[in-house]
This record gives sequence, structure tokens and C-alpha cells, in this order.
Amino acid sequence: MGWIDAARAVVLDKQAYRIDVTTGHLVPNGRKRRGRVALLDLFSAQVMVATYDALSAENQASYGKMNVLTAQSLAMRLAQKCHANGGV
Repeated sequence: MGWIDAARAVVLDKQAYRIDVTTGHLVPNGRKRRGRVALLDLFSAQVMVATYDALSAENQASYGKMNVLTAQSLAMRLAQKCHANGGV
């Protein structure tokens, strides 16, 4: 699906990976790539995957189509609100 698969790979391997911001695909190590590349760390990936898994199927489709940076920002804001309200 894009960045969600990359985020799941980060969580599974417990390893930060470089990710292409526009496509959401992993960028192989040692390979220079033009365009926007960001480092997806384990904490951010865990929050993004947990947010994705908690959504309904309709909202998962909408969330999965977001840019990886927008999805990460939204997931962090939701996690912060949940923590502030004493949630899980």
C-alpha cells in the first residue's frame, strides 16, 4: 500500500529506514536517491501502525493515501491527545 508497509517493516525489523516521502517506499541503504527522503524511526513507525490498525476500513483507506509526513504528524497528534486524556 505504500508507507504503511514501510512502517510495518521498520517495526518488524526494529530498525530505522530511509523512506521516499512522495511514494512511501523504502530507499535502499547506500543508494543515493534524488527527491525527498526522510528517516522513519521505530517510535514514529509504531505510532503510525497503531493508529492505522485502530481505524475503520474506510478511514484506513483515507489514512493510507496520505503523504507519509502528514500521516506521521496526524498519528503523533492523536497519540498526544490520547495520552493527555489518560487513554491507552
